[in-house]
Amino acid sequence: MDPCACISAAATAGRTNHLKPRTEAPSPGNGVVKPTPPPAGFHRRPLPTPAIALSSDAGKAITKRAMAAGGMECFFKVIEALRTQDEPAFCGLGTLVTALNALEIDPGALWKGSWRWYVESMLNCCVSLDEIAKSGLTFDEWTCIARCQGITVDACRTSNSSFERFSETMAAACASDRSVLCVSYSRRELGQSGDGHFSPIGGYDAASEMVLILDVARFKYPPHWAPLHDVWNAMCALDTSTGLPRGYALLSRYEPAEGAKALVYLTFGRERLQSVCKYFETELASIAFSGECVEEELWLALRALPAAAASLLRLREPSTLSTEDGAPPRMETALAQLNALPLHTALRDAQMAHARRLGPAPTSLGAYAALLLAASAAFELDMVTVLPRSAPIIRQSREAIVPPLLDEIHWVEAQLKLMLQTQRNDCCGCKA
Repeated sequence: MDPCACISAAATAGRTNHLKPRTEAPSPGNGVVKPTPPPAGFHRRPLPTPAIALSSDAGKAITKRAMAAGGMECFFKVIEALRTQDEPAFCGLGTLVTALNALEIDPGALWKGSWRWYVESMLNCCVSLDEIAKSGLTFDEWTCIARCQGITVDACRTSNSSFERFSETMAAACASDRSVLCVSYSRRELGQSGDGHFSPIGGYDAASEMVLILDVARFKYPPHWAPLHDVWNAMCALDTSTGLPRGYALLSRYEPAEGAKALVYLTFGRERLQSVCKYFETELASIAFSGECVEEELWLALRALPAAAASLLRLREPSTLSTEDGAPPRMETALAQLNALPLHTALRDAQMAHARRLGPAPTSLGAYAALLLAASAAFELDMVTVLPRSAPIIRQSREAIVPPLLDEIHWVEAQLKLMLQTQRNDCCGCKA
């Protein structure tokens, strides 16, 4: 991790009442009478130079050149998830929601209906949503909220970096789809209306040194190319609410070194551990003996898995196992071993027999099988009490596990035990 990545969250604890908004928001202007918008409002703003609209002829030409040079590998996942901020001062939240969905992070909470998908209202930690709607976010507050989602945040203020380092980070980030680069900058330095703003980056053209800003205030400005030097200067501008320059942050999935190439991995985010504990300690008790057979009991238990618990443990997609950089054959072997366990077979049978009548599962069969196997040991569960009909199959499956799957399950057990011991305090004091 870059040594400048550790932006202290302590700054948020000592936050004072700000006289000026931290990001764009209506403000009384410290007693200075400002002109008010017309009652009819505005429909967008003309994009001032030196920015170049993505959809313009010049913008298309830059895009084609950058794409041919490999500078837009990040673009596709981010544009699929690009969010229009919900409120005038929600640019930070809109940027973070875009990045989280682009990285395919499971929020562990329902959006609408049966869908788990990030929206701004889910980012309710570190700073209240009401306060953000009034004053926006500082750079420290934004990184605090990002870390609470269980992702890796490599954040850097311009005062702890250099233009050369930023340029290198930009080029590397845009050449990959495994992370999302976000910038916090002053619009004024780009000749745009307003001041503090956040947006994700969608590409970099090394030939012209232009960067594609996917503006989350799409009601105001379209996605546009801007000179890299100008973006750097816009980040260097002091935030009047903190007296500090702004900066940039590279967001990516959290992968501890020990599990970087593992098949089974945990997602770290708020409330997930508590949800899993409650599920095994209390919620499954209502299911005991409710099914007429092993398969029905397993399917009822899987269906009862809460959203936060369903998002805690994941399996890497089989399609990525052979293409992921450095992915060893042991991952494919571990997946085959997991699929061959009696527990996984019982879950497949349960799906065929009961999914049509009872409904689909909230997570994959493999992920649930791995969760049962790891949690039964990590939480020291008496599975005969928790899932009486299924306990023999779970025990039989645990006894049948051999390396490399055994190493995977042991690693998850160790991580769960560590989370239980520490309750994994997040940077703002929110518990995982």
